[in-house]
Amino acid sequence: MKINSFAGMTAVCLLFFTMPASATSLNDQATQAWDKRADSAETEKAIHLWQQSLKENPDQPDLWIRLTEAMGRAVRNTPKKTAAKQWAQRARAAGKTAVEQNPKSAPAHAFFAEALGQWANTHKGFASLKSVKQAVRSLNRAIAIDPKYGYAHMLLAEFYRKAPSSVSVGDKDKALHHARLAVESEPDRAINHLAYARALVEHKESRAAIEQLQFIVKMNPRADLVPETRANQNDAKKMLACLEKDKGKTCAD
Repeated sequence: MKINSFAGMTAVCLLFFTMPASATSLNDQATQAWDKRADSAETEKAIHLWQQSLKENPDQPDLWIRLTEAMGRAVRNTPKKTAAKQWAQRARAAGKTAVEQNPKSAPAHAFFAEALGQWANTHKGFASLKSVKQAVRSLNRAIAIDPKYGYAHMLLAEFYRKAPSSVSVGDKDKALHHARLAVESEPDRAINHLAYARALVEHKESRAAIEQLQFIVKMNPRADLVPETRANQNDAKKMLACLEKDKGKTCAD
């Protein structure tokens, strides 16, 4: 279009600046909010902005992975049981879509598995046991895609450690195996060391567990995992204090 007057140019500029925010700018805003996710309100803001971005441009399959991860964080940081249950429901739905749209993505399968576990924790009965088994299958798919994806190994270790062996997937030996693989694959992720320490305590290897916990406390957070590392360091300090008083399995809870 050829602009023949200053008034015409002004009209075009006004049209440009009054257009709705693009999906790109929404994603930028969401990323900025996610960077401040230590504040629960910022996590929810990021979720809202990513959802808006998907409405404007549905052809962004990777955003479903980010949404699932963010909703999982909302579950963990919500003190009210009713709200946590609602977030878990939303995270599971987002995770299902993430896997459908990113079938070859290890993180998609891992975050879906985490959401399934959170859903199971907020529900009881046969459905929750079924959800745990589905989560383990999803994590095995993640590891098949990327055998060095430490986060998937860590989650698998936690499922094997926490689940009862009589009616579910519980297996303390598998828990220790995958926790060790998590640390070997991603040694700069604090949660992997924490899962390994818990598995070691379950095997009555308190000294080795203490070494892992002390390592966590001294870690410099990875740039993309600062709030998570700080939280893991707090958990490690509590677990160390527990082990000083009680060498039993209760310290792994």
